[in-house]
Amino acid sequence: MVGYGFVVGHHQSLLGQKEGKDSACQRRSASSFREWKTPRASLEENETSTGGNGTVKLNLSRGVWYFAYGSNLSPRKFGEEASALGGRRIKYMEARRVRLRDYRMVFDCPGIPPFESAMANLREEPGATSHGVIYLLSKESFGKLRASEAFPVEITVKVTDDDGIQREVQTFKFPSSRESEKAGPSERYLRIIHNGARYWGLENEDELLRLLRKPRSSVTKFMYDVTNFSTGVTQGIFSPQRMLRREEELVLKSEPWREGGIRLMKTTSGEGVSSDKDLLIYLPGIDGTGLGILTHVEDLKKAFEVFSIVIPVDDRSGWDVVCEKVAREIKGLLESTGRDQLVLLGESMGGVLGLLLSKNYPELVKHVVVINPATSYKNSGVATLYEAIGKSSSIPPQVYQLLPYISLPVLIDNVQFARSLLTSPERAFHMLGSVSKIGQLSDILKPPVLKHRLSLLRKASLGDEELKTIKTPTTIFATQNDILLPSLKESGRLVRLIPNSTRITLREGAHTPMLALKPEELQLANRIQRAMKVQAGKAENPSLEPDETVDNVEFEINSDAVNEAQKMMDKIKQIHSPIFVGMENVPSSHERPLLFVGNHTLYGVLDAPLLISHFHETRRTLLRGLAHPGVWNASTNIKFLRDNGVDSEKILKTFGAMPVTPRNIYKLLRARQSVLLFPGGAKEVCKTKKDRKYELLWEESSEFVRLAYRTNGLIIPVACVGPDDCYEIIFDSDEMLASPILGSEIRSRVKKLADKERARKWRGSRDLQKDARGIIQPLSLPKAPQRVYFQFGKPIDPCQAKFEDIAEEREHCAGLYAVVKRELDGLITWLLEKRESDPFRDPALRIAFEKVSGAKAPTAWDWCDRETYYD
Repeated sequence: MVGYGFVVGHHQSLLGQKEGKDSACQRRSASSFREWKTPRASLEENETSTGGNGTVKLNLSRGVWYFAYGSNLSPRKFGEEASALGGRRIKYMEARRVRLRDYRMVFDCPGIPPFESAMANLREEPGATSHGVIYLLSKESFGKLRASEAFPVEITVKVTDDDGIQREVQTFKFPSSRESEKAGPSERYLRIIHNGARYWGLENEDELLRLLRKPRSSVTKFMYDVTNFSTGVTQGIFSPQRMLRREEELVLKSEPWREGGIRLMKTTSGEGVSSDKDLLIYLPGIDGTGLGILTHVEDLKKAFEVFSIVIPVDDRSGWDVVCEKVAREIKGLLESTGRDQLVLLGESMGGVLGLLLSKNYPELVKHVVVINPATSYKNSGVATLYEAIGKSSSIPPQVYQLLPYISLPVLIDNVQFARSLLTSPERAFHMLGSVSKIGQLSDILKPPVLKHRLSLLRKASLGDEELKTIKTPTTIFATQNDILLPSLKESGRLVRLIPNSTRITLREGAHTPMLALKPEELQLANRIQRAMKVQAGKAENPSLEPDETVDNVEFEINSDAVNEAQKMMDKIKQIHSPIFVGMENVPSSHERPLLFVGNHTLYGVLDAPLLISHFHETRRTLLRGLAHPGVWNASTNIKFLRDNGVDSEKILKTFGAMPVTPRNIYKLLRARQSVLLFPGGAKEVCKTKKDRKYELLWEESSEFVRLAYRTNGLIIPVACVGPDDCYEIIFDSDEMLASPILGSEIRSRVKKLADKERARKWRGSRDLQKDARGIIQPLSLPKAPQRVYFQFGKPIDPCQAKFEDIAEEREHCAGLYAVVKRELDGLITWLLEKRESDPFRDPALRIAFEKVSGAKAPTAWDWCDRETYYD
């Protein structure tokens, strides 16, 4: 098919070649005509056809066809000329007028009362026709469009253009509401759609015009929106049952917490228990009701049989008795279902109970999940206030009834709530349901009950030593904006002390994410299953205790010096807040030596010390660094670090670093040590202005691969990103050598180093005079301290094949050298892209957050444990 151009817009020739053309278009004056031409490339080049006038599928390498209807038809709302206020300035490459069969455009999508009560939506209706335009968007633009819509459901539909050609395109449907459909769209919104229909000359322009001319009172419409919305808010808060699901209503009516003992409650109907699913027991927060789990039952039951513990209000047991009673219920459930263990899910106070159960009854618990556990209650600023309320007998009942609502600012995410009111009524009503449940607290937690349960939190015995004894795999959810408890800071303590633990950081949800977040936002089932899988893998490959039998190559650890060096490293970590990704790729076993191969960063004072310190802190393993002889001279340290008490030379020596020579590498690997090597060496440390940040400046030598091959070692690529952005080079080695005064002085000093043979190549002495540019550090100005990111790649085994012939061995190692370099370069690229989504990459924001919260700032990675972050 030959390519051709065509005209769209207000041109009469576009409306068809037959009689009976659109009367509305015929009535337009010539001055209103507008031509918008777009080239149509050949079908064979850009599309794949099923033949004839059949369905045409777009070659997705070119872009995505998107079917637009509603306000996205208007150039004021969509396109490069869209308004900066409320418009979508998304560039499209091509546009065509089309018809969509068996769908009708309706106005039943909830808007933003009182401004817009209803917006356009698509409804399936056999025989109906919906008119619109398809835009050809890049994949990136289509992703931005999807992100800008509120709760879109992406669907694929078939449309027909004016040439009679059908195409499969993408479009969106949205949640519907009868109330919104009854209220109808505003006059302003209809005018926007009508403007788009006129612009493209759509056949439904007259229909929109009739709808626009329908009598409607703006005042009446405004009052309807205000009344409808305010009624919903009022009833949601003061008539809580209206906002609850049917299961929650039944629980509220039965009030199982009023009497009886501690017992199990099944959260789903039916008597049977699936043998294919794990059992999960929810341990409630301070309310003891089990209401918090009900919103998430539908999500959780995809993977679990869900039960909840109920703690009656008249129970005054201490922790030992509570644990004993709950353990009895667990044993009964396990016996009746023929299981050995189950999963515990505890929230707030229930998180404390979950940790105590996993500590005292580890044989019953397969996995424990805690959400903002109240183990930090003693460190909470509001603890004293709530205890005073519980002890007080002078608070009038009417005032006590309002206390849950007064506590809302510390229980739910107020910023999120306010934003939802303006942008997402559906989410706002979900949060109103959360408010409804919080409103029950004053009726459930009478002052004596509140006093007793707060005293339990005060007496909870989960100190550092107790937490270290918990062997059960543990997942910790922590919300970064929890005002009630310092949950993020506490999660850092827990993940550091509990041996097999993983942390998931939530950016929203405040103290009650199970109430504040919808099931599809929290994704409990998916996240718990993934955590169980990650930790099951860790259990199969546990971290080793220090191996006293390993030959340290004439090096003995001085514990006092190590502690002093770690204090220096703590200062660096406070400044740069390092992130380690992919530690699960690093074998814990010492069966084979490990050669870590990384990219050196500018000055080399951050990458090696942070890596060495991290391995010692998390795995109690020496990562033996290999450093250029110049590093052993203290004068090479950055003044900024020296002024802050950080001596990189001393740190390297303390942790057993050695000068980089082939002999030292061979000796360390033969002793089954973990060795850190930077093949780029001094060239990457002493970058020039013409070198790209994080560029690999390696010599073409595969010697390190051969050393790993001959010692049965594994090669692990490790990328580092961040340090090169901490400095701005103002005077590099090229400029220094070109200087008449400095050049001769530098060459003289370099020659002295060469004469002393203080640096060596892989073989023989190095001609430092010729390679001066590789050892002269540039002069630079410090910039704001950047966050430092590390990522470990998967091990590369050079010993998968054995060679008798030396030439074959060299060829094999040369090939692996290229693989290692390519893998490392890919890790660097990935980190550079990933860090763009880090919400705390900005130094000022990150440091301020960590000073205020006392916790490490969250990252672009939600998952972490003591060793690593998981993507």
